[in-house]
Amino acid sequence: MKRLIPIVLLLCIGCTPEIYTHHLQMRHASQSGLNLSGKSLAVVCLNSGNAADTTLLNAVANGFAASLEEDYCGGEQLIEIYNVPSANVDLDFAHSLVMDTGADVVFILTPPETGEITLGENHASGIITSVDSTFVTSATVPVNLHLSAYDSMGKSDRVHAFGGSTEIDVEVYNNGLSGDLALREAVWNNIEAAGARVGRRASRQFLPTWENESYSFYYYGYNSWEEASVAAAKLEWKKAMEKWISLLKTKDMQMRSCLEYNIALGAYMLGDCELALKWLDRSDADFNGTNLSPGLRRRINERINEK
Repeated sequence: MKRLIPIVLLLCIGCTPEIYTHHLQMRHASQSGLNLSGKSLAVVCLNSGNAADTTLLNAVANGFAASLEEDYCGGEQLIEIYNVPSANVDLDFAHSLVMDTGADVVFILTPPETGEITLGENHASGIITSVDSTFVTSATVPVNLHLSAYDSMGKSDRVHAFGGSTEIDVEVYNNGLSGDLALREAVWNNIEAAGARVGRRASRQFLPTWENESYSFYYYGYNSWEEASVAAAKLEWKKAMEKWISLLKTKDMQMRSCLEYNIALGAYMLGDCELALKWLDRSDADFNGTNLSPGLRRRINERINEK
């Protein structure tokens, strides 16, 4: 989640609850329809045995994994990349990969289909430090990429297939004496960076989407509530929950219901929808006049259905 507008807490006087609202950007499922938040990921490359195919495939996989790591793993290198012999990508194969990798979601990359390489004009590079880099030519490689994804925690037990076409642009430095055949062969020795860019582009459809949403919590004008409310305003939901829980001994049923609603909101913000529903049920049972409850319940159920 991302906070859009800072919240200012105002002290209130009296025994009725006040309502304060956050305006946030909330993470939702990706354009692919897969929700990867909170799930472990792995990338599996199907190795055809062809050296050029393997070089490009690994480059695409590295870029793909790095892009997902930036968003889902806080930049840590937590997504393992595996190379396995080429196989038929079906449900049984996907099940075996989940067992072998231990990942919740497995992405399966098959060797990209490449078309004929087009060479541009070979011209002076302006680099004089090496004879082998005094000339440079731009090469274009058409590529068809095939990608499958299996989410072992998804609602449907099936393999999702994705694909697309693009062109890879590669600069090949040379001594100016190389023929077209040698230049085309050299493309494969210089394709890793360009392949990684293709992988990053392919990952975009699996990155989360963000939506502007508003969420509210209850506040009573007592000093004992202030610490929790300030923590919630700072999006420190775990700290806020702990403080709200410490206040549950109250005999005021409306106040207790408001506390339980707030705890449910905190659990939801921390990604624990099942726990959030349990606290919301307690809130509704203690006092049925908490008018924020239906909206939060709807959002929790929508989030569960996204997974």
